[in-house]
Amino acid sequence: MRRLAVLISLVAMSSLTFASPVLAATLDQSQVLSDSSSFYQPHNLATAGATGVAQTFTAGLGGELSLIELELRRFVEAGTTEALNVEIRAGDPTGPLLASASVPAASIPETFTWIPISFGTPATLTAGDTYAIVLPPGPFTGATDPAYLWTIAFADVYVTGVAWDHYSDSGVWQSYFFGSDRTFRTFVSTGPPTNDDASSPTVIGSLPFTDGPYDTTEATADSEDPDCFGSGSNASVWYAFTTGADPITLLADTVGSNYETQIAVMTGSPTGDIVMCGFGGLTVFPAEPNTTYYLMVAACFNVDGVGVAAIGCDPDATGGELVFSLNEGPPPPEVDITVNPVGHFDKFSGSATISGTVTCTGQAEFTGIRVQLTQTVGRFTIAGLGFLEPGFICDGTTQAWSVEVIGSSGQFKGGRAASVTEAFACNEFICDFDSEERFVKLRG
Repeated sequence: MRRLAVLISLVAMSSLTFASPVLAATLDQSQVLSDSSSFYQPHNLATAGATGVAQTFTAGLGGELSLIELELRRFVEAGTTEALNVEIRAGDPTGPLLASASVPAASIPETFTWIPISFGTPATLTAGDTYAIVLPPGPFTGATDPAYLWTIAFADVYVTGVAWDHYSDSGVWQSYFFGSDRTFRTFVSTGPPTNDDASSPTVIGSLPFTDGPYDTTEATADSEDPDCFGSGSNASVWYAFTTGADPITLLADTVGSNYETQIAVMTGSPTGDIVMCGFGGLTVFPAEPNTTYYLMVAACFNVDGVGVAAIGCDPDATGGELVFSLNEGPPPPEVDITVNPVGHFDKFSGSATISGTVTCTGQAEFTGIRVQLTQTVGRFTIAGLGFLEPGFICDGTTQAWSVEVIGSSGQFKGGRAASVTEAFACNEFICDFDSEERFVKLRG
């Protein structure tokens, strides 16, 4: 009787992305260094200040700019009560307006703090294009309210953008020709991945295959997704792979992602028979020839002090930065064992020796044989266990084996005894077992 078992590796990972307080979005651009601050009064040209300030940046991700963060403080000496207006413009501070927001003065502290600013109607960004974060000039009335300070580095620390100022006396925007950059962070919501739905999986043409890293925080779950652990399929994405003419062992992993995943493997269709369910970042399974396999990767745990404590997943887990790979794994071991009908016993020590043959193919790193033997001697039952490790070599040849069994409750004698013999062979990912139960005749 043969059994196959998969060894699942649990991979510890650490989160590398910022968590948006408003939406699930990915940190795209960031400049957090500063050695000073710049003064901003939209209605009044203050000493060493400006009526408008801005910072340009180059988008690394395409999508919706749902959130920015600026390191600001409110200048209470000016009696600031007027809200802070923020704009996103295309190109430079004079470009087309894409989004705007208003931040109440009371929500900006008197000390420098990273202020989250969300946009009711997000700006749509194109990767590689330049945009401007603008605190715009207001009507020049001479009023000192409002007044804010925005931290800045007087050095070219963000090479794909630059700080700008606007002065009411000139009425034009000017960039810092010697290179300076204000502090900012941009968060982009990229939308669900293209392989979010089972009907549009990423088709894997050949192996080895690696996809990512990419953001799955906005991937969705479907009511027809397989639910291996009773915790749902949050942030699920899909892949499909069709095997060739020969059997193959497939190894799917998400090592390199910043969250724990579950991987479900189906055959024929996304709702077909479940071949394998795995969690912890690794799934290995034997694949049949000329068969299409669908692989669903979903969130299992967000690695934020939470570890895998049992077989199951967190129903509130969300996605993150996913790296998915599919490769050919080592050929699985396949073991077959036989037991000789005649064994031997030692009349002096009382031990018994059981023997037979074993054949193993595939790849194995460790092997072994275990024999459990019981015999009724008069009114007593003699039982014992014997082991052989390493037991054999996986090279396709038929090899003889023998195991000495020492009784734990007495000595074995001549006559019939019941044996249960099991052989195993394991590689890094998978084990195979074969067992045989039979009566053997012990001879001296």
